[in-house]
Amino acid sequence: MVNDIEKLNKVIGSLEEQATRVTEFNGILASVNEARSEIESSKKILKNASAEHQQLIADSHSKFDELLKRLVSIEQKLANLEQGQDKCLQKISELKFLTPEKFEEGRKASDAKINESVQRLEQKIDDANQAHRSSFKTLKFIILFGILLLATGIAFLAKKSLF
Repeated sequence: MVNDIEKLNKVIGSLEEQATRVTEFNGILASVNEARSEIESSKKILKNASAEHQQLIADSHSKFDELLKRLVSIEQKLANLEQGQDKCLQKISELKFLTPEKFEEGRKASDAKINESVQRLEQKIDDANQAHRSSFKTLKFIILFGILLLATGIAFLAKKSLF
């Protein structure tokens, strides 16, 4: 019987040891199940985050496409503006600007022309004045000569009538 008791003690020890191992295994299994639950929960969170991320990516693509369209539009408008600017610069370069130096040169040339014209007119007026004076002298001479002839004719007629 001692032998049986020893065997029973060994079996009990073995069972206790196995029970301890089962308890440890159950603890580990509970930890694994808890980890599995957390992993599943994390999986769902990651899946939701992935879906949100995919949506954000799709939104970003659409916004980038819209921005690209706007950028193309802006580039086209900028090109048109540059063409307009080139045309304006071309027209500006074709214009003749009046600089102060050119204004002064033009004013001096204009003054010289005006002075020359005034001198010519003065000369013409003097010539016309001289011609009028000469004409007046000639006219005076003719009138005086005519009065003298008339007086002579009257005197001659008066003499003839008296005789």
